[in-house]
Amino acid sequence: MSAPTDAQRMLAAMFPALPDDERAILCGFTGDPAMLRKNAWRPRPWARGDAVPFAPEANAYVCVSTFRRHADGTWRRRREGFAAAHAFMIDDLGTKLARDVLDALAPSALIETSRGNFQAWYWLSEPEPDAARYKALGDAFIARWAAGIDPGMAGFNRVGRLPGHVNGKPQHAGWRCVAHELNERRYPLPLLAEAFEIAVKLDARGASAEALLHPSQMPDELRRQHEDFFLMQYGVLKRLGFVRTGRPDAAGWVEIRCPWTEEHTGRADNGAALRMPHPDNNYHGAFHCHHGHCAEKGWRQLTDWIDDANYEDMQESGDAL
Repeated sequence: MSAPTDAQRMLAAMFPALPDDERAILCGFTGDPAMLRKNAWRPRPWARGDAVPFAPEANAYVCVSTFRRHADGTWRRRREGFAAAHAFMIDDLGTKLARDVLDALAPSALIETSRGNFQAWYWLSEPEPDAARYKALGDAFIARWAAGIDPGMAGFNRVGRLPGHVNGKPQHAGWRCVAHELNERRYPLPLLAEAFEIAVKLDARGASAEALLHPSQMPDELRRQHEDFFLMQYGVLKRLGFVRTGRPDAAGWVEIRCPWTEEHTGRADNGAALRMPHPDNNYHGAFHCHHGHCAEKGWRQLTDWIDDANYEDMQESGDAL
């Protein structure tokens, strides 16, 4: 039997145990991430004991969370299948974010994803099943340490690179990701918050994101992060031709084409709109479509769709990916 690769070692440390109905999600492909079709990012479910399904010459990624199979039998990095977050990852250390941030707490893994650029991983001592609680930690970390750098850091569907595999972006000339640190250290969420000196309420599981980060108490920098994230999503929709008019109406809604038009009765192509960031939506923005098939679809489902349709636009703030 061959010795485990660094990628296998990292997955084993990150997921020391998994329930039978949960899987870690991997993604991988060869070539430049900016030049691939969206299906290149198709999720690969991984269970303990599985081999890493990518050659060393491929880009290889793992999501910070585990997921359950969807009703249609597929595995995806979407909220409706979310099971639990297992790690918190800090990106762009050494290039956009000073590495001395890590002086606060030694990471579980430190991966050099391109020359001088690192991702630091912290394994959670207990998997976190509350997506809002996990997001609250990420949002607070961004506001304290990474304002204007990486608004995607708080996402439960965030991915990072696996060591031993290449960074296929042409500017990195075939760089193979290096594990400088890889251990079994595990941390509870409150300890991460304390170590990084961030103020966030983490004692109320199941609380809504609005309760954890009330708009009236939101720091200006965090509000700007939410608005920047909205503009990034809006820019992708506009580039893909989904924005019908760039002018919001009196209530702050912008008419767009619904991504799920094919599911509308008679394929009716109307009735969908975005709302601009506002205190009412915690400055995230909002989405609504009046067709019955879209009754359960909102801002989260729209951003998940954008993630699937145009992954690179979603990740443009995380250059090291």
